[in-house]
Amino acid sequence: MSWYKGANKGWQDGWEETFGDVQRYIYDAYTARVFITNLANEKITVSVSLVMIQTGHTMWQDFWRYDISEVALARATFKKVSDITGKIFDEFRYNDIPNPMLHSYLREALRHIDLKHKPKSRIPSVDWAREHDGVTDWRSSIYGNRYPKSDGF
Repeated sequence: MSWYKGANKGWQDGWEETFGDVQRYIYDAYTARVFITNLANEKITVSVSLVMIQTGHTMWQDFWRYDISEVALARATFKKVSDITGKIFDEFRYNDIPNPMLHSYLREALRHIDLKHKPKSRIPSVDWAREHDGVTDWRSSIYGNRYPKSDGF
């Protein structure tokens, strides 16, 4: 039926990792979600979100946008973002790093991935900040080498 046109359907794949309460604070559990989405066969997006589980607040998000013809590049970015996020979650699981720093570690590890495909915010100061390295570990930027040691519980 040449006169009949069906709806363009997209698709979505996702990856998720949860980081539980390894320290004593009940509000320190996080989930990271990475998605690759084909939006109605018009564009492809890759997104990463860090969510605080107990309160449901999104702590941080980042996005990449691709043309429909760049599906291989989008899938490569999706895999890279998923792999790096998993490694950072493991680093926090097995080392005594304060959980609230998960956001800055993740942001800095993913900052320079495929910059060409990150959309601009239209806020010059935000776009400028996205192009420059930030601080991964605020214990050294705020406290120098004097960060207090805690035994957790």
